[in-house]
Amino acid sequence: ELEGDLAVTITPEEINVLKNSTAKATASVTPWGVDDRVIWSTADESIATVDEDGIVTGVAAGTATLTATSNSHSDTISLTIAAAS
Repeated sequence: ELEGDLAVTITPEEINVLKNSTAKATASVTPWGVDDRVIWSTADESIATVDEDGIVTGVAAGTATLTATSNSHSDTISLTIAAAS
């Protein structure tokens, strides 16, 4: 039997990335032994996109949120995309 409450935690706690650049987010799902498949999404794909591996790509300057969902639980962090200088 699984020990503890199910939780999803994204690291890092926030991502700042330049437009047209990428950063990696990681999600941990606890407790150990639970199905740890994660579905990634961003709140605004015109600002940032994310692939199935948690690679965030800046699309345009602005802010959005990144969500990792697993087993009906989720965690959200903030994304800030800066225009390339």
